[in-house]
Amino acid sequence: MTHDIQPRRPTGAYASTGAFLRSSAEQPVDVLFITEKLQKQLSSQRDLQRKWGEPGAKRITLRLQQLAAAVTLEDMRQLPGRCHELVGDRDGELAVDVHQGHRLIFRPTEEPPPEKDDGGLDWSQVESITVTEIVDYH
Repeated sequence: MTHDIQPRRPTGAYASTGAFLRSSAEQPVDVLFITEKLQKQLSSQRDLQRKWGEPGAKRITLRLQQLAAAVTLEDMRQLPGRCHELVGDRDGELAVDVHQGHRLIFRPTEEPPPEKDDGGLDWSQVESITVTEIVDYH
């Protein structure tokens, strides 16, 4: 079960970084979480700093802000953090670098995810993601 960040338009820790300029008609990517527990962990600066240290907490918060500010997932390609699709047993998931080899893992919420004509993920059509974990999968 997934849970929305409340309110829908991010505030506080996930307030817009100003990295994207958009018209009032464009809505940001919906950032959901696989569990309420994960949402609470990643929404608490205190919990983030305890687990990841200050640099890690800042980087994780920045990546979540960037995702929440993007109009589509395509916007993430232009930013640092190497947002990329995963393959193999993680096919269908995406990752963005956060801290010391750890990646923020997420997937498009839409089922099935939007595809290009060649069958690949259409990043420009992804408007909602579900964060599943932060992990060093290497």
